Amino acid sequence: MAKPGASQADYDVARTRCEAQAWAQLPAAPSTYMVRPAYMSREGMNCVKNDHGSHDCNPREVWNPAVYGTKDANASGRETIVRACLLNDGWTPASS
Repeated sequence: MAKPGASQADYDVARTRCEAQAWAQLPAAPSTYMVRPAYMSREGMNCVKNDHGSHDCNPREVWNPAVYGTKDANASGRETIVRACLLNDGWTPASS
């Protein structure tokens, strides 16, 4: 974002103020989601000596539990509030 005559410090102050407003309007709303479901995998062989002097071998199965993560359901809404706040304060998107 840019504003004629404003410095980086001015932007930092404005953004911090807008972020504070956004957090006040939309506090964190953590939600849990599954990153990877649980599954069985085969890892190597499990061999046992039998009565005939040879080995009985079967694949070794390993249980891999589900993996979960969290995300903030309000994160994108807060960024929208911050952007609107900055635009209302006279900041414009920086040209690329």
